[in-house]
Amino acid sequence: AAFGDANATLIEGLNFGNATFTADRTLTLPASPSTNDIVRVKAPANLAGFDCVIQKGATDQRIDGQETIILESNGGALTMQYVGGDQWLIY
Repeated sequence: AAFGDANATLIEGLNFGNATFTADRTLTLPASPSTNDIVRVKAPANLAGFDCVIQKGATDQRIDGQETIILESNGGALTMQYVGGDQWLIY
């Protein structure tokens, strides 16, 4: 699914930016994932100096122990897998 120059909720599968950012943007992981769900994020080709902030989808969830992670590079990408127990792992 494409996300533009706005905050968005990520979905299972590939999520990619299709617009240059005009501010920091927050992308929220699914709140009720199933074990082994995989979410991929590809930042837009031009972040224009802004950040792509990925945040947990539910109160107790963590992303490799963190509440948020940040993509700072143009076209940066990452893959996360939900492994249960409110944990997303980055790989």
